Amino acid sequence: MQNIVHMVLGFLVFTVVLTGAWFVDEVGIEKNRSLSRTVTHDRTVAIRAKLESSLNARLHLVRGLAAFAKTKINFTFNEFEQFTSNLKGGLNGIRSLQLAPNAVVTYISPLKGNEAAKNHNLLADPLRRDAVQRAIDEKRFIIAGPVQLRQGGVALIGRLPVFIESIPKKDIDSKDKFWGLSIILIDLEQLLIESGLADSARDISIAIRGKDGLGANGEVFYGKKTLFNNNPVLLDVTLPNGTWQIAATPINGWPTSWEGQKWFYLSAGLLSISLGILVYFLVRQPAILQRQIELATSQLKLQTTAMEASDNSIVITDKDGIILWANPAFSRISGYVKMEIIGQNIKILSSGLHDEDYFKELWQTILAGRVWRGEITNQRKDGTLYYDDSTITPVRDKSGNISHFIAVKEDITLQKKARQALQESESRLRSIMENVGEGILLADKKGIILHANPAVEDMFGYSTASLIGRNIKILVPHPHNSVHDEYIKKYLTSLQLQNGSIKCDADREAMFFNREIIAKKRNGDDFVLELTVNCILGTPTPMFIALLRDITVRKNTEKELQETRQYAFQQEKMASLGTLAAGIAHEIANPLSAISGLIEHMNDSDSKLDNADIDTLNLVMDSVNRISLILDDVREVSSPQQLDEMTPLSINDIIRIAVRLFKLDSRTKNVHCQLELDSNLSPFLGSEGIIKQVILNLLINSADAIEEASPDKPEIQIITSYENKKFKIIISDNGCGIHQDVIKHIFEPFYTTKPLGKGTGLGLAMCHSYITSHGGDITVYSIPNELTKFEITLPDKSFS
Repeated sequence: MQNIVHMVLGFLVFTVVLTGAWFVDEVGIEKNRSLSRTVTHDRTVAIRAKLESSLNARLHLVRGLAAFAKTKINFTFNEFEQFTSNLKGGLNGIRSLQLAPNAVVTYISPLKGNEAAKNHNLLADPLRRDAVQRAIDEKRFIIAGPVQLRQGGVALIGRLPVFIESIPKKDIDSKDKFWGLSIILIDLEQLLIESGLADSARDISIAIRGKDGLGANGEVFYGKKTLFNNNPVLLDVTLPNGTWQIAATPINGWPTSWEGQKWFYLSAGLLSISLGILVYFLVRQPAILQRQIELATSQLKLQTTAMEASDNSIVITDKDGIILWANPAFSRISGYVKMEIIGQNIKILSSGLHDEDYFKELWQTILAGRVWRGEITNQRKDGTLYYDDSTITPVRDKSGNISHFIAVKEDITLQKKARQALQESESRLRSIMENVGEGILLADKKGIILHANPAVEDMFGYSTASLIGRNIKILVPHPHNSVHDEYIKKYLTSLQLQNGSIKCDADREAMFFNREIIAKKRNGDDFVLELTVNCILGTPTPMFIALLRDITVRKNTEKELQETRQYAFQQEKMASLGTLAAGIAHEIANPLSAISGLIEHMNDSDSKLDNADIDTLNLVMDSVNRISLILDDVREVSSPQQLDEMTPLSINDIIRIAVRLFKLDSRTKNVHCQLELDSNLSPFLGSEGIIKQVILNLLINSADAIEEASPDKPEIQIITSYENKKFKIIISDNGCGIHQDVIKHIFEPFYTTKPLGKGTGLGLAMCHSYITSHGGDITVYSIPNELTKFEITLPDKSFS
C-alpha cells in the first residue's frame, strides 16, 4: 500500500512538471501571436497609408472641377475636356471626370467607353438617388461605392455638390443656388494595385468593409467577410466624409505553435519522467521528502511574493468569474481593498462601454480553454475609467475541466491617453497643412520630399503622390536646379555641434531664404513665387521646411498700376506738348500775317517795281503760304479731336498732310515716299487728328528703321484701298526690319528696342489703342533687314 502512495506521488510530480511545461508553452504561443500581430499591424498601416494617398490624390480633382464649373458657368465641351485633361495630369485609374448640371450627367471626360453614363439623371436612378440627394442636402463631399457602373466595371464615385452664389441677394437669408454635381469615378482595381492589395506575394490576408464610407457598418467589398470574425488587426481608412475599415490576419492564420516547441516538449517529457522516478525513490526516505516539501513550500512562497510584488494586477477567479484572490497592485489600480472584492464577480469593474458581443467572445474563448488577450475599459471604485491590457489564462483541474482563470492586467491608461493626444495632434497638424492656402514642403537632408500639401499641387501642377520621394530640385527653377544639391551640401557643412545641440550658421543666401523668384509650373508656365526656407532642429537629422506663396496676381497688379501711372504721365506730357505746339503756331502766325500783308501792299502799291522784284516777292509769298500750311497741320496734330467728335474724312488727304509734315524732318530728305492712294475711296467717319497722329507716328518709325539700315534706295510706300466693307492702309519700308521675338511685344506699353532717350515705348501702343477705339485693327509683318509692313483696317461706319 505504501509503495502505491509513493508511485502516486511520483506521478503527481510528473503531472505538475507537464502542467508547468504546458503553461510555458501557452506563454510561448501567446508571445509568438503578439509578435505576429505587431508585424501584421505594421504592414497593414503601410497598406492603409498607400491607399489613403492614392485615393486622396484623385479625390482632390473633384474640387478643382467644381471650381471650374463655378467660375466658368457657361462653357463648351472642348473647354471642359481641355481642363479635365490638364487636371488629371499623369494620374491613372480615373474612369472619368463628370459634371452633372441639375444632377444630369452632361459632361464626361473621357467620353469614349463611358457613353452609357451620358444624360444619366442621378436623382431619377433609384440605386443612386439617396446618395446624391444626401450630398445635395448636406452640401458636402460624398463617397459612394464601390458600385457596378452602367458602362461596366467597378468604381468608387465621389460626388461634390456645386452651389452658385445668388446675385443679387435680397436678404440675409438668401440661399445659394444648386448648380449641379462635380463627379469622379475611380477604378477600384487601380487603387488596390497602388496600395499593394493586388500583390499576390504578400503574407497577410486583407478584407475591407465600409461601402459608401459607412465604416464598420458598411458592406464588405474586398476580401472575405469571415476575416472580421478571426480577431483581426482593425484599422480605419479616412475618407473625406466617412471611413473604411481594414481587417488583416496572417495569411495562414494566427500562430498556434512556436519555434522549438517539439524539442521543448521532448525535454519536458524527459524531465517530468526523470523527476517522477526521482520523487518515487526519494519519498521512500522521509527526511529527504521533508526537505523537498520545505523546498517546494519555499518556492511557493517565493512565487506568491513575486505575484504580490508585481506592478501588474493579477486576479484569480473561479470558472464563474468570482474573485478568489488579487494582488496589491489590483487594489492600488482599481481602488478596491482586498476584502471588498473577494467573493465579488469580476463584473464589479465593468464600465458599461463594451457591448455584449465583446464579453461574449471573451468568455467563449476562455471557456474553450484558450488564452484571451485584449484591451478592456474598466471603472475604478471612484467611478473614473482606466484601461487594462489583459491576458486571461484558463486553469484546468485533475480531470481536465476548467476550474479557475488567472488574469494578468497591465494598466495602460497613461500610454493610451498619450497615444490619443499624439493622434489628435497629428490630425490637427495634417488638417492645417491640408487646408492652408500656402504651399508647404518638407524635405530631408538629401533634398528628398517627405510631404507636400494640396496647395503645392495646385501651384505647380504635380500631384502630391508624384512628388513624395523625389528630389526637391524638380520644383527649383533654372539655373539653380542643377546646383541645388551643392546648396544643401554647403548648408549642412555649416551646421556645427555645440554643447550637444545643433546650431544653424549656414549661408542663407545660398538656400533662397525669403526670396521672390520666377518659378515654372509642370506645363511650362512661369509664375512669381515668394519662397521662405528654414531648417528644423531637434530631430535626429536636419530637415527643411519650405513655405511657398504664388504672388503672380499681386505682382501683375503692381506692374499694371505702375504702367497705368506711366501711361497717364506720358498722356499728360503729350497733352502739354500739344498745348505748347499750338501756342507756338499761334505766335508764329501773327508775324507771318504781317509779312503776307506787307507783300500784298507792295504788289498793290504804285511804286515802280521791275519784273525781277515782282518775281522775288511772289517767291517770298509762296514761302509764306507754305509756312501757313505747315502751321495749320501742326495745329491739327497738336490738338486732336476726341473720339466722340467723329466727322467724315478723306483718308487720302490725311495721308498727304502727314507726309508733308513728315518731310520737314531732316532725316527724311533722301527717303522716297511712294503713294498709291485709291482715288475712289468714300469718306471715312472718324477723328481726323487721331488718324493723322497714327500715320505720322508710323512714318517716323519707318524713318528710324531706314536710318539704322542705311539702304541704297531708302523708300516708304503708302497704299490705300477698300475691301470687304473696310478701309485698308498699308505703310511699308525697306529698313532694318523687326525680329519675330520682338513683334509679339511691339504693341505693349513701354516696350521699346530703341536706346535710352530715343523712345518711350508708347508710340505703337497708342497707335494700337487709337485704331481699336475706331473699331479697327493694326498688324505688322516683317522680314529682318528687308521689309517691315504695318497694315491698318478701319470699318466703314455706313455699314454698321
